[in-house]
Amino acid sequence: LAKNGPGSVRPVATERDLSLSDFRNKYQSKNIPVVLKGAASNWECVRKWDLDFLKESYGDDAVSVLYPKGLSLTDDNQDLEESTLGEFIESIQNGGKKYLRFHPFLMEHPELLEDLDLNWIRKIQTRGVLRPEYQIFVGPQGSHTPVHCAMPCNLFVQVHGTKRWMLFEPNDFPLLKPNLSGLSYYETDVDPLNVDTEEYPLFPYAHAQEVILEPGDIFWNPPYMWHCVTNDTPTIGIGYRFNNPWLALKASPTLLGLRFAARHPNVFQSLYYALRKTNLIVSIEREKVTKK
Repeated sequence: LAKNGPGSVRPVATERDLSLSDFRNKYQSKNIPVVLKGAASNWECVRKWDLDFLKESYGDDAVSVLYPKGLSLTDDNQDLEESTLGEFIESIQNGGKKYLRFHPFLMEHPELLEDLDLNWIRKIQTRGVLRPEYQIFVGPQGSHTPVHCAMPCNLFVQVHGTKRWMLFEPNDFPLLKPNLSGLSYYETDVDPLNVDTEEYPLFPYAHAQEVILEPGDIFWNPPYMWHCVTNDTPTIGIGYRFNNPWLALKASPTLLGLRFAARHPNVFQSLYYALRKTNLIVSIEREKVTKK
């Protein structure tokens, strides 16, 4: 990708001390990605979480480590390695390349949600949230997630280390030639850093953006924004995801329409998962109120 002209790489918008109304009007309602610089710098997760903290506090937890090309634990025909969190983190510290992605770690340890500013998250999310979910990402330097996009909105909190994102507009999908995988998200084999111009002749005309997230940054990634991610250092990140059908429709009616034809999970499975996740979040909130 060129730095100017067709297919130029632009920086993602970055804001400090942005008011909630300005965030909604300038970015959220228009499905424009933005980095809220340092917005989580005072959160406990940013202050105290690192690889040693996870290893010492939760090292006995069983985890399933993903290998490319799959992105989610729910994918079929997935190559997984069963391990403990402690063993996995030791492999990172010893130069290993395995990557823990999309893991429901905070849903399994709801006490860790207290290290996030849940009041801030409730204010920044949209009304009528469907299927809220927290996921953790722990990866070594150089690990990579290939280009993909999905329906949920994503508030991504950079907890530890630095992470590089490259983004493409939702309706760039004809240039990216997504695979016909029948999953609930979309993915493509194009490598933005080493493009096969015969296979993807129109890719240089994609609308690319790039950003490097540092600890304490929060990234608003709208529905169906294509992205790939590379860890410049060992990293820990938290993705808070929720579905907003209206924003998804505004982002790409085509991709949203095709979403309802996905085979796994289908619409009814998604509704079931949404109810389960919503009930879990409600129970956590009630428990916190009761403790107070």
